[in-house]
Amino acid sequence: MRAFPVILALLGAVGCGARQAPAARGRLFQAPLPALLTRREAHQSPSTFKVADYLDASPENMEDLVSDAKKLYLEPKGLGRNCDAKRTVPKNVLAGFTTALAIIPQAVAFSLIAGVSPLTGLWTSVVMGVFSSIFGGKPGAVATASGACAMVMAPLVAKYGVWYMPGVVMLAGLLQVAAGMGKLGKFVNQAPKPVMLGVINGLALLMAQSQLKHFQTATGAWMAGPELFVMGGLTTLTFALMQFLPRVTSA
Repeated sequence: MRAFPVILALLGAVGCGARQAPAARGRLFQAPLPALLTRREAHQSPSTFKVADYLDASPENMEDLVSDAKKLYLEPKGLGRNCDAKRTVPKNVLAGFTTALAIIPQAVAFSLIAGVSPLTGLWTSVVMGVFSSIFGGKPGAVATASGACAMVMAPLVAKYGVWYMPGVVMLAGLLQVAAGMGKLGKFVNQAPKPVMLGVINGLALLMAQSQLKHFQTATGAWMAGPELFVMGGLTTLTFALMQFLPRVTSA
């Protein structure tokens, strides 16, 4: 039974990937932040989307995904639109499984950052995948966990508990839909490159700071001796794998 949420997360993400990332090949997104998925070049394939391309692209060549929220998310399209042709089914299923394998570890990691159970992150991935498949979307936007949202949720969960999360999430969704219907995405397009770099770097620093608690013992004291050596070795190994094996860790 413990594996049941994982299986559902895979199935839900398969549907999400089949609808939103048809026939994706190669490496997945290198930009996990929602803000980086609000714009992309209209001719750009989702499998080649990178942070550098986003930051260097000119606003006039960008396709505004936020301002089209009403069109993207309020018009149910379902799975049939991209799965009606038999020749596209294998590619769509493969794209969905690839997306699912990338979503599951993110959901677990970000749930720990938010201070909730990993099962909560997995079940959330199931819900996102199912609803994204039903209401449709657009290639270049994958429904997955967000590090930025996890950082905002962490103090809320610590102060009020998990039961306040559903209301906060629904309110945030309504505000996002309202922003899309109000064509407010054009203001996001005006954000200069230094601002975007500051947001990315600031979020990275906050996430790193939130992980320092893992260097503490159960009593709250900082690790020392063999414990610190093991934890430091695992951290160094993780950074080394990300740096020297990007083809594996970025997939």
